[in-house]
Amino acid sequence: MQSVIQYITAEVLHVKKLLNNLMEYSDIIRWNYSKIIMSGAGDYEWAELNDNGRKIQEQLLNDYKCFINLFRFLSTGLPDRQQNVLDTSVQKVFNIIEQNGFLFKMNKEEEFNSAMKAIDLQLRLIAASYEVTDEYCLLIPDSSALVANPEIEKWNFEEIDRFKIVLLPIVANELNKVTTKNEQMQNKIKSKILDYAKLGNIFEGVKINKQNIIKFAGNLQKTEYPLAWLDINNNYDQVIVSYFEMVRANPHTQVILITGNPILQAKALLANVVHIEPPAPTPALIIDRKPDVEPLNTMPANSKPATKVIPKNSELDNKPVKVTVPPIINPTGIRPTPKPKAPKPKPPKPRIKSKPILDIIKPKG
Repeated sequence: MQSVIQYITAEVLHVKKLLNNLMEYSDIIRWNYSKIIMSGAGDYEWAELNDNGRKIQEQLLNDYKCFINLFRFLSTGLPDRQQNVLDTSVQKVFNIIEQNGFLFKMNKEEEFNSAMKAIDLQLRLIAASYEVTDEYCLLIPDSSALVANPEIEKWNFEEIDRFKIVLLPIVANELNKVTTKNEQMQNKIKSKILDYAKLGNIFEGVKINKQNIIKFAGNLQKTEYPLAWLDINNNYDQVIVSYFEMVRANPHTQVILITGNPILQAKALLANVVHIEPPAPTPALIIDRKPDVEPLNTMPANSKPATKVIPKNSELDNKPVKVTVPPIINPTGIRPTPKPKAPKPKPPKPRIKSKPILDIIKPKG
């Protein structure tokens, strides 16, 4: 899970890349060849950029303004000495991007390296102040995340072990005033929040399970360096501003925006806001049980149940059927019924041999 500083580091690399591209289209020329007129600001200046160079310059200028605006927003707590160092380094980078003023040397590489060192200095100043050391995370859900999965006590994330859910005032107002498509889930999360508020001081934090907490953010401290590229009248931008106010108020804690809204996700990506989607609701377990009332048998008493017909070519045709014959148990005191004896076979009748015929009948003469 990336932290705000890791996002800022990625933005620094982006600015450096654009600055390097700008230097490829840039050049330094001598403007004062006079031996009589001496320039106290330098005899050299930046040459005029071509069309491609101006496009890169415009993009770099806008991106660096947004970057340094966020940087100043997060660095309001720096000591005065470090603030002065920061201001000097920022002005140096702007001078090279805008390519204004005169120079004392015709050395483009030296100017480029000077800007790179100034950007690295800015990153070190902010990174030292926002090193993440806390064991828990601060999760800032929007209204869509809470409505999508109101079972916040069951929320679980792969890379997060312990967390505190922070409810922003604007999110609480949306749950009360704006009716979403899933009104049933919206009412469920509103009821849960009210129940947690009854358990203790929800502004300090109330446990929702053994290791996680829910709390109200309250009124966050405003700064003299607002994020200029955001519209404070836009609800999505207000969530982004509140996110960075929470980051500034908790410099050593990982702060993560929880949202499934594609518009807010796009804005968070542009503003270098750490964001993830809410966990999916836990599916309910289906328990099979018998009905409390037995179904009524409407079959006539004298009718026989239909014989189950096994279809042809069924697998049961080729399977042997195992028949278990129960043993015959002889109760005490009762003689077993004797088995009927089989009839004995009758002896065969003796065969009578026929006597030979001894009388010879003579023919009449």
